[in-house]
Amino acid sequence: MGGLAKSIGVSTVLQVELWAIYVGLQVAWDYGLEIPQIQTDNKQVVNLLDDHNAIAHFLSLVRAITNMRKRAWITNILWIPREDNQVADNLTKTAPPRHFQLVIHDTPPTEIGKHFSQ
Repeated sequence: MGGLAKSIGVSTVLQVELWAIYVGLQVAWDYGLEIPQIQTDNKQVVNLLDDHNAIAHFLSLVRAITNMRKRAWITNILWIPREDNQVADNLTKTAPPRHFQLVIHDTPPTEIGKHFSQ
């Protein structure tokens, strides 16, 4: 079990969530995962990405994610309440500020390890 973190600068909540999914799918593909599950606490993102017209959406990130989901794998997107996914919420805070490189955690960082022992 692992995760990733990356600062993207000042942005909207929607853009941040879409970037997280886009980068997460890139990493999942590179790691050879066959059935990645996308979880988000943003219902708007779920609706955007599950829309059958997503491939023609005006936001380029929605189109890019939709194209990635059409690769030779199975992706599911699930809405999950933020209070039920504190691990992911805390993982987002592990990206060093003003450090725009992707940080991949092959094991849970110590900052969120306490959530696994509960």
